[in-house]
Parts: sequence; C-alpha cells; structure tokens
Amino acid sequence: MSTRPPDSAPETRARKRWRRSFLVYPGFQLGMVALNTGVLLAAFSAVGAQAFRAFGELRREGLRAELSADHSYFHFLQFQENHLTSYLLIGAMVGWALSLAVTLVYSHRLAGPIVRLRSYLRHVAETGQRPPLEFREDDFFQDVPFLVNEAFDRVESDASRKPGPRTMGESERKEKKSA
Repeated sequence: MSTRPPDSAPETRARKRWRRSFLVYPGFQLGMVALNTGVLLAAFSAVGAQAFRAFGELRREGLRAELSADHSYFHFLQFQENHLTSYLLIGAMVGWALSLAVTLVYSHRLAGPIVRLRSYLRHVAETGQRPPLEFREDDFFQDVPFLVNEAFDRVESDASRKPGPRTMGESERKEKKSA
C-alpha cells in the first residue's frame, strides 16, 4: 500500500490553489521569472568579477611594493574579499527574492486580464451569450473591458438595424484556404 497522501490532502490542495490562483498564465509568468533571474545573475556576476579583479590588482600592488606574502596587508585583503563576497551573495539572494515577488505580482496583473479576455471570448463564441466583461480592480488594461463591451454593443446595435455582410462559414473558410 502506498504511503503517499491522497490528492485531497490539505497541503496538496493549498499548493494547487496557490498555483491556480497566482500562476494564471504559467508559461508567461515563469518565463518572466527566468528572464529576470538571468538578468540579475548577469548583473551580480559582473559586479563580482569586477570586485575580484580589483582585489587582484591590490594584491599585485602589494607584491610590487615587495611586501612579504605573510604581510598583514595580504591578510587584510583576503579578509575584505571574503566579506565582500559574502555580502554580494546575500545581496544577490535578497535581490532575487524581491525580484521574484515583484515579477510574479506584476506578471499576475498583466497575465490575468489576458486570461480573463481569452476565457470571456471563448464563452461568447461557445454560448452566444455576452455578459459584460470585467477585470479585477488592480489589473492592468482597465480600458479593455470598456472597449470590448462597447464594440460588442455596437455590433449588436448595427446588426439589429440592418442585415450585415454574411460571414463565411467553416466550409467556406476551408475552401478559401485551399484555393
């Protein structure tokens, strides 16, 4: 018998709920996180490389001054380099965590309206029913629901006044593509 908890275990449900509610468009959102991580990694790598280069130059200056390898100057440099490396790593991790949080929040506010618009248009296409489109209050693209609703209202208004051009059916589209 398996010792794995069932899918209805509270922590599994919580994980799925977080993923479903926060990663509304996972491909886009995780891509943004990966891109942002790459940029941060490149930036901190460049800073770290320059710091390593600067400490190397300070070591060479000590050797040019003919200081012995056991001189306190070299011990001090090593001490400073170790501390700076630690601080840079801590800064990189804190920066990455903050960047991750901000990227996820903003990508959620960007992707949410797109996902909502896609599901709305799918619903209209499948059912023919057109409830008003609405986005969450803190989402980007707040003008889109108004424009979509206004456009549908105009199309419905024009369609009720006069017969419009006949739209192509599925078979006519296929014929046109093959021609």
